[in-house]
Amino acid sequence: LAEQFANNPFDPGHPYSQPILWRDGGIYQIIDGECRWRAMKQIGTKKFEAIVYDNLEDAEQARKMAAMGMVGTDTKRHLSAIEKSRGVQTALDLDIPDEAIAPLAKTDAQGLSKMRRARTIVDDAAEDMSLLRLISIGEFADDPDAVEALTNCKESEYYDIVRSLERDRKRKETLSIIKSALEEAGVEIVDEKPEGYAYECMLRFEEDLEKEHD
Repeated sequence: LAEQFANNPFDPGHPYSQPILWRDGGIYQIIDGECRWRAMKQIGTKKFEAIVYDNLEDAEQARKMAAMGMVGTDTKRHLSAIEKSRGVQTALDLDIPDEAIAPLAKTDAQGLSKMRRARTIVDDAAEDMSLLRLISIGEFADDPDAVEALTNCKESEYYDIVRSLERDRKRKETLSIIKSALEEAGVEIVDEKPEGYAYECMLRFEEDLEKEHD
């Protein structure tokens, strides 16, 4: 954010949208825009314009509208995937109805549910994750190893990890179906290859399955 503000062609050193403050007596409380305030401090911005409310309820309502605007308007296309994710997460924190957030976040109620699940798992780390990465973590929430891999990787690496996890899950599901069908047909399933048998056909089947999945 600091780099983005420093290179703001319209107002160097300042954000594209003004922080929202609540005037609590002689103290100004940040209702929306703490990250923007910290970014401005980092690059040495001394003054900035803000929207100030004397009524806390009005300030909170403005915050809700700002969160919706961040993820829903074309004027925000300069924001990164992570910044857009923060906007959606703010909307979730403000209990804005899912039916209002989902189309703006380009997902559905199920996707938002996975996001909530992922945020519970990764806690504060969610602030630096894109929407799709959070949804992926929620998708694999029951797999601790998968969650760890998706949480500790770089943002640029998560997609390849997700593809690998999906291929592995698809393979396991398919093999489970095959085993069930063989058991119903009365075919014995063994842990080791019997003498005189080969497993080349199964390997070719898995390779074909993976190509079909890709």
